[in-house]
Amino acid sequence: MPLVLGKGKILFLESSMGDDISLPYSVTDFRSSLVDLALSGALHDISGMAIGRGYKYDRQMQDEIAGVIGEIFDVIVAREPEGLPIVMNVDFGHTSPLLTLPIGALAQMDSHTDEFMILEPGVQA
Repeated sequence: MPLVLGKGKILFLESSMGDDISLPYSVTDFRSSLVDLALSGALHDISGMAIGRGYKYDRQMQDEIAGVIGEIFDVIVAREPEGLPIVMNVDFGHTSPLLTLPIGALAQMDSHTDEFMILEPGVQA
């Protein structure tokens, strides 16, 4: 059964360490995981993606990840990534400092200004 995130949802992804605490999660492994998500159908109806700052990623690896995302959307999802807001290197997940993202809260993102905003409280009083 395909993973269905639903229309209008922002998918946030992050990677932790690689095979060892001294190593980043490899670009090859990131590609494999994203291909699995794409083939499941999970990426077809999302409205945006926020990618967490990769553990021990250097600038070259960040650029490679951006290329992988574009390639997968072009080849597998058959959707132009240019129409999909994507922000990268967001401080959430296995990073320090980190931002806790409230799942299900209304959010807005703009990849041109590199902004990701939570528009409502993540919890109710």
